[in-house]
Amino acid sequence: MSSTQLYYTLKWPKVAPPIVHGVLRAHLVMVEGWLEECLWLAQHNSPQEFLQHQEIIHSATVEERQNFLLSPVAFALLSSAACKMESDDYCAVMGKYAEDIRLQRGQGSGWTALTDREYFEGEENLTTTIANSIIVDFDSPQALRKDLTSSVFSETPLPVSKAIRAEIIDKLSQAMVLIDAVASTAGQLIRNTTRCIRIRVSASENIAAETDPTTIGEMRLLNFHLADKDIYDVADALIHESLHSFLAMYELQNGGFVGFNQTSLVRPVSPWSGNPIPYNAFTHAVYIYFALFEFYKLLFHAPDVQCDKPQVALLMNHCSRGFRVTDIVHLLNMVGESPDWVMMQYRLMSQDVQAYYQDARGALC
Repeated sequence: MSSTQLYYTLKWPKVAPPIVHGVLRAHLVMVEGWLEECLWLAQHNSPQEFLQHQEIIHSATVEERQNFLLSPVAFALLSSAACKMESDDYCAVMGKYAEDIRLQRGQGSGWTALTDREYFEGEENLTTTIANSIIVDFDSPQALRKDLTSSVFSETPLPVSKAIRAEIIDKLSQAMVLIDAVASTAGQLIRNTTRCIRIRVSASENIAAETDPTTIGEMRLLNFHLADKDIYDVADALIHESLHSFLAMYELQNGGFVGFNQTSLVRPVSPWSGNPIPYNAFTHAVYIYFALFEFYKLLFHAPDVQCDKPQVALLMNHCSRGFRVTDIVHLLNMVGESPDWVMMQYRLMSQDVQAYYQDARGALC
């Protein structure tokens, strides 16, 4: 997949570039290769244990297999096992895969890897989805886990009332409707890269959204029920975090935006947040804020979509700031190293943003 398509994707054309769907197809091929390797190693090195699961593994349907491969849980397990040669790891993958097929068939009690269904003694309870495919997860073990390295999962979860659940689901649904109306390509990208949204409600007033490249497909939201998170904030989070997953998938398949590992230790100051962030995160930020700028630009000028134009203009100005007040290429050349094609795209993005504000349409903002 040509890197040229990255640039065009972030401008949200009406017809999605092939990469929007191609990244997901390539991701599935890669993860399926990891699964096949783990199953073969388990069969080769632990034949007795493999025999316990052989029948159900061989009987798995295409849908059952794909449901497992799409799950963030499976990605984390498989990507870790693929880096090792330890029997415990690939036997754990085999056991989890076999268990998941059984659960998808309603055999046993528990959560499937994709956490789209919870089973209790063969009775299926469907969890909520938005946009026909994205799971909103309040209750699974993954949604309730504690992780001190996470700005979302480090907060102690509170029980979530029906009213708060309904409010969060409504916000997410309305944001997806807005995204689809303004930039259908962005909606397709979100559906292709985000499998589930883990919701955390806590006693604090902290608000956070994040993804983790070790659990691709999982988005995490903290306290998005609070009143100061409006439809634009929610749409921003859906696009922003899905792009992190999209770019992580692209990098796994095509090589990173960072020239060498040491650059992950360098922290340039973000012109958007004012915070020092790792150089490799900065490279993602450039792509993401350009994509958000283009989304808000489409929204601002959309003839058939109502919006709060002064607020959208402010959001555009915020997203464009790094391209207008900072020579991004010069900054990144000082603090890190990226491939030439990445730097070329940064130049194009800066030129596009600056040209917009020099044009009469941009002056309206």
